[in-house]
Amino acid sequence: MPHSNGKAEMLLWILTVLPTVVQCRAAMASPDSITTVPVGGSVHFPILHGSEDMYEVTLEKTSSNQLKIVAWMSDRPQSPYVIQPSYMNRIHFRRDGVIEMRGIKMSDQGTYEVQTNYFGRELRNRDLDQFEIHVFEPVSEPIVEISRNASHVTLNCTALGSRQITYRWERQTDAAVGNDTFHGALLVLQDDGLSGHIDNCIAEDCCSRQISLPVSVDFNPASKSRNDWASVLSFTVVVILILGLYLLRKYQSSPPRNQGPGEFQ
Repeated sequence: MPHSNGKAEMLLWILTVLPTVVQCRAAMASPDSITTVPVGGSVHFPILHGSEDMYEVTLEKTSSNQLKIVAWMSDRPQSPYVIQPSYMNRIHFRRDGVIEMRGIKMSDQGTYEVQTNYFGRELRNRDLDQFEIHVFEPVSEPIVEISRNASHVTLNCTALGSRQITYRWERQTDAAVGNDTFHGALLVLQDDGLSGHIDNCIAEDCCSRQISLPVSVDFNPASKSRNDWASVLSFTVVVILILGLYLLRKYQSSPPRNQGPGEFQ
């Protein structure tokens, strides 16, 4: 029976010897159920076997076109004799008895089978588990659009995702006032005379959550602009006056120039 090339053998050997790092978004697939995995996450397929005999393990994707992804014998788990090139850097054998698929893509959605074939003195038998993997795009970072009219300011929060997204706003205020929560994508702000409001939009679906950049609203931007211009103008006037006084003093302190012949006294 042919074995994989040296590159694949070395890759899986390293992963079986070194301690395994589990990604924070790894999901453990359960037989005959739906496992939801975000794009970029990872999924673990358990290997279940109930015999001390030598056995063979294969992982196949059975939805669409049937594809055998990886296969190896129990006496050489570090050397798969089948591994699809497109899965070379994404499929990993783990010492705790799972097959790990990393870097999940939308195209990975579908039905998978893990089959264990036994080779012993008794009649050959097998274990077969089927897994359904659903892949989704996690919520993107929310974007906040600010619009104004004469009486209030409206904050509109939007985010992208492949599942239904819910929105809420959390307001951080002075310690004496406390924090408030508002549900919905729109937040209408009235000028209540208080200062220190910082609002964050939170967008989430069933499996992911993102928070927007903090938003602090100025209810009188025109007045602030006028104050800024007044400050700039006042600073300019002061600089001109200081420069004028400096030039006047310099002129008064300079000695009179010598008179030439024929000049009147």
